[in-house]
Amino acid sequence: MSEDSKKRSTGFPASADDAVVEYGYLVQRIAHSLARRTTDPVEDLVQVGMIGLLESYKRYDPKQPASFKTYATHFITGHIRHYLRDRQQLLKGPRALQ
Repeated sequence: MSEDSKKRSTGFPASADDAVVEYGYLVQRIAHSLARRTTDPVEDLVQVGMIGLLESYKRYDPKQPASFKTYATHFITGHIRHYLRDRQQLLKGPRALQ
């Protein structure tokens, strides 16, 4: 089986650079959907999401039944949510002060 046909059947990119190019739109879409809940810039969320994409590339096993896109979505969303949770205030002030 050639490398190109293997990529098409599993959706797994040949390199990390290919993953960024091919699935960058996915990071953008997830970052924009989660940015509605926060005042953080979307660019920061995209940057954190790209880290999640690269980590999912490193950890993905092409022998798994799940597609790479499904696997990467989980990691991207998780990284962005962890980032937002870490930046959240521990104690929230009264609404009148906010």
